[in-house]
Amino acid sequence: MAARKYIPRILRCLVAWTVLYALFYTLMYGEGLEYFVLHLVKLPKHLWYLIMLVGLYLATPILRRITPDRKTTRYMIVLLVAFGVVFGTLSGVTDAFEESAAESFGYSLWTALLGDLQNLNMTFVPGYLGFFLLGHYIHTYGLGRWHRAFVIAAVPALILSGVLTIALSQASGQHVYTLMMETNPLNVVAAVGIFAFFKGPVGEERSYRADSRLTK
Repeated sequence: MAARKYIPRILRCLVAWTVLYALFYTLMYGEGLEYFVLHLVKLPKHLWYLIMLVGLYLATPILRRITPDRKTTRYMIVLLVAFGVVFGTLSGVTDAFEESAAESFGYSLWTALLGDLQNLNMTFVPGYLGFFLLGHYIHTYGLGRWHRAFVIAAVPALILSGVLTIALSQASGQHVYTLMMETNPLNVVAAVGIFAFFKGPVGEERSYRADSRLTK
């Protein structure tokens, strides 16, 4: 079972890097034990995907029973991606405009723990499960008559996402990252289009020379 094989590896990496980062920042800022303990619980933000991967591996056995049925797979993709987009966007907007405030150590420790656990909740895992299934669906069944539309829309969607991010950040006076999140509908369209382009329509898969730069 993949979960039993990979989850312990992921958790070992997560623990090792968390300890190293906590020790590094504690020594760098000359802080004490409380600061070190707080950062042991408050995982480095850029390692969020490791916790999310644990959720994906835990859900994979269920997905294996869903994917053989095309209609059920399509339904789950719509449901999960919609959850990811809605809750991911709301979470991003909230974080972008949330004012930071000094908190007690106990409260900071609790909120840090909750902040890490949210990577396993409906904001992230269902959304990424939807993308996980979507990749399988495109690879197996293709996009049919929508293939060309998604391929054409991929680059404009990426550009629009970047332009809107810059405009909103300048207007608010702070970095608004919501439109750059993977759950942003524009990025979903871009990802689907790019994947579909390289995969090619079902029954017309692209082939490349073994020594081509793209294959490498």
